[in-house]
Amino acid sequence: MIEVKPSTEINTPEVQEKKKTAEKYCELVSKNIGGFGIVKPWRYVIVPTERITLSATVTGLIA
Repeated sequence: MIEVKPSTEINTPEVQEKKKTAEKYCELVSKNIGGFGIVKPWRYVIVPTERITLSATVTGLIA
């Protein structure tokens, strides 16, 4: 799960609280999705808006 936020907002309490919730969600999905034959784990990443460019790739953004 990728969320895009301005870098000035990433460390705000609201965004950090949402991050904790999203990380828990991804953990639960990763634990339970195997019943559907999917083994790839989910993870949560916040990407600063400023890193989004026309040539950006998902792999590059989450590295």
